[in-house]
Amino acid sequence: MFPIASFRSRCIPLLLAAVVGFCTLSASTVQANEPPEIVSFTWYNPAGDYFVFYGFVADEIPGACAIEFNGLIAGWGASPEYDGYFFAVVEFPPGTIGNVTAEAVDNVYQFSEEVSTFVFY
Repeated sequence: MFPIASFRSRCIPLLLAAVVGFCTLSASTVQANEPPEIVSFTWYNPAGDYFVFYGFVADEIPGACAIEFNGLIAGWGASPEYDGYFFAVVEFPPGTIGNVTAEAVDNVYQFSEEVSTFVFY
């Protein structure tokens, strides 16, 4: 009788964890197959000729997205962190003026709308 009681005492917490886990997963509000969205995109000049372009992309799996830049830094790219934040550090010569645009593509090849920011140095 002792081994059965021990077995039951171990199974009940596992069963409860499985039920709670199932309920948590089934209550998810993430919409599937939505294109990514770049929620914020801007820049700052920390020192000298260096500029940091940074932003946040929202997606089901933001870390699987790729960020593509155009404009003054055409051809550059960035990979967001798992939480959606991305950045790129670029060096510009004095007198640089123009737009930098960013677009995200997710792991099922859906593209976000292009966003832009104006640079003046």
